[in-house]
Amino acid sequence: MIAQAALTSKLDKYFDIAAFDEHDTRRFFTAGYESTLRRYALASFLDGGWNGLLLDNTPQIDRVYLVVFPSPQVLDTIIAREVERGAPGAMIFSHHLFDLAENAPAMEFVQEPILQELREHHINWYVCHSPLDCHDTISTSGALADALKLKNQTRFAPYHGGKAGIVGTVSAPNGTVGFHEFCKKVAEVNELPGLRYQGIR
Repeated sequence: MIAQAALTSKLDKYFDIAAFDEHDTRRFFTAGYESTLRRYALASFLDGGWNGLLLDNTPQIDRVYLVVFPSPQVLDTIIAREVERGAPGAMIFSHHLFDLAENAPAMEFVQEPILQELREHHINWYVCHSPLDCHDTISTSGALADALKLKNQTRFAPYHGGKAGIVGTVSAPNGTVGFHEFCKKVAEVNELPGLRYQGIR
């Protein structure tokens, strides 16, 4: 068991969340959603940079769930596991605040019934979007660049207070690699079953 405040303080410092500002995320909300979210979320999150502790539903936790997209199915699974455990206290650490709609270019935010269940079953929620994307040592793009064995890595692409992109040199025996061959390597390191197109370059 660990004090939620101690854990979130360490996360805030490690990811330097104060350096990032994503409050413009609210522009994607449907009418009335922010007022709903305010009934459950911390004012420090909604009035701040939109990273860090979103839901503070228990002072003590003994389990952390790591998720990328907080889909209803993922959140239902977490809630069910916590109910089975007797809900002693847990935290969700998610990369995104929203899920992606399956058949449309839209964002789907967590609805009130699930927010209510997270509160009832003592589940906190910590969001770490741009601070994770831009982190110096464990960023998402950095992990991909390392997996692809890119050399001479340099950060670029300003993003909410940091730099999210990585540019580097492809490591190959003769110094070059074909486009399709490189795409196959990208699929491999991402554990994709295959590619849905043929490279033509």
